[in-house]
Amino acid sequence: LRNSKGFEAMATDGRYLYPIFEGYLDEATDKRVRVISQFDTESGEYTGKTWNYVAEGDDALIGDAFITRDGRLLVLERDDFRGSEAQLKKVFEVKDFTDAEAGSTVKKELMADLLDIANPGKIGMVSDARAYGVGDPFQFALLSVETIVQLEDGRYLTALDNNFPGDDGRYRGKPDDTEMITFSVK
Repeated sequence: LRNSKGFEAMATDGRYLYPIFEGYLDEATDKRVRVISQFDTESGEYTGKTWNYVAEGDDALIGDAFITRDGRLLVLERDDFRGSEAQLKKVFEVKDFTDAEAGSTVKKELMADLLDIANPGKIGMVSDARAYGVGDPFQFALLSVETIVQLEDGRYLTALDNNFPGDDGRYRGKPDDTEMITFSVK
């Protein structure tokens, strides 16, 4: 794999781990395809089962994955840009993942666009009014958005790996703080 685009995301259903390649494989004919593997925690071996996940573009990165209690696979896709250059920070869901046949290409649906989050409570608009992406809609337009989990109350949490002190998506020239946001999907 080019540039350490190995396993980045990993989901679990309790017994199996589902690591997902961050980028495409070197020999890929379709560079949007990311491979999901299955690892059995009881035997300590890969099962040989894999699925294909089609990302939004050749250079889309898989930042994280999570399996919900009802068996949906959530996949966070992101680009390698921040601030006004960011175009892709989205969470997709694969509703039928637990029933998906090994070797198949799973079907995804957009669950949340992290660059377009309704902000009726005006979070951050007073304290950080000059920060990029703070407004309505709120934008999680930071470089390494790399976490998606479902919380016990049903909301979702996403977080930033700020690569301190290298990333500066909120204020150019100032290292990003570690940000975490919770949100609901209607």
